[in-house]
Amino acid sequence: MSSESDEGEADAETGGGRAGRGFWYYQETVHKLYESSASQGLVAVIISLRFFILCVQREILPVQNYVFVGNSSDLVAGPNYQDLSPADIEAAHGLFRIADDAFNVVFLIELVINLYGNWGWDGQWWFASGWNMFDFIVVGLGTLDLLRIRLPGPFGMIRMLRAFRIFRLFGRVPALRKIIVSLLYAASGMFNGIILVLVVQCIYASLACDLFGDLYCGDRYSDFPDDLRFTSRGSCFGSEYYGNFLLSFYTMFQIITGESWSEAAVRPATHFYCNEGSLFECFGVCGFFISFICVTSIVLLNVFAVCLVDAYTEGAIDDDGTNGTQNMSNGTAKVETPPEDTDAALVEEVQQYRERALDSVRSLSGAVERMDKTFEIWSQRSAM
Repeated sequence: MSSESDEGEADAETGGGRAGRGFWYYQETVHKLYESSASQGLVAVIISLRFFILCVQREILPVQNYVFVGNSSDLVAGPNYQDLSPADIEAAHGLFRIADDAFNVVFLIELVINLYGNWGWDGQWWFASGWNMFDFIVVGLGTLDLLRIRLPGPFGMIRMLRAFRIFRLFGRVPALRKIIVSLLYAASGMFNGIILVLVVQCIYASLACDLFGDLYCGDRYSDFPDDLRFTSRGSCFGSEYYGNFLLSFYTMFQIITGESWSEAAVRPATHFYCNEGSLFECFGVCGFFISFICVTSIVLLNVFAVCLVDAYTEGAIDDDGTNGTQNMSNGTAKVETPPEDTDAALVEEVQQYRERALDSVRSLSGAVERMDKTFEIWSQRSAM
């Protein structure tokens, strides 16, 4: 009898599928109700509605100091205040405040139900799930706001994390959850890709600093038009864009993004070397920027796409090569195995595509090294 009693208590503590005793008597019922599709869908709708109201709130009242200092009467002028009377502003402020409190209460109740229904269920520690930790932190911040508890100094800005509550939706929608899992799988590959991009960018930034750091600076360039010599801020072109390593690094990043890079950062340099320099210098400057665009924007950024596609496939494959899907609703990895040949063709195609991309990166790395040596020789000749 004692062993059966102990077994019953263990099942009650771990949610072993049988009705618990005492405080945990209704845990199985609450667990099934909370994990049902209808309940999860309702929570997803509430989260989406809260995010929508937050966006509307920031459109009507773009700045509310109570988020930082807790003083709801201290309003700062925004683009929409000119169309609203002080009474309208105060009324809208109070309405949104009531909405904040209502959603904080709803999310607090949802967290309590989640804690009761899933605490120790199937022997899993509730805080072992990253989604549960995220829920606990966000709802905790909302509870502090509900109780009007002021955080000292800069800690008041922590309340801004409530805007990230929409990420809770990812843990409840399978399609969104699969994307998050794929990003986690791709983290290591993308990190290595970022390092490679940064190294290439640093190489080109160093060369650009040597080549264009003093371009159009000084009296010897006084015959050139002012729109070439000076930027819109009145600074010398070479000094502002390539004056030191950090400025040059940021300019090369601007070129990667494609934001007004040609007219602002490249055209003045090509104009000088193609009109005042030799044909070799003109081709050298054009080749410098074209090669940078080809290596970074065309090749290396596509490596990230390869990593994401590969990770999206690996998200459905276990370590033994068996196809499956990750179930992270409770923070655990449960593999459901479909037929073996479900994604075999897709996996093989992705692997081949990745190998071809890596071969291209290796060949380009060798080309970049040879190009660096050529630019070093050219810069030495230009300095002489």
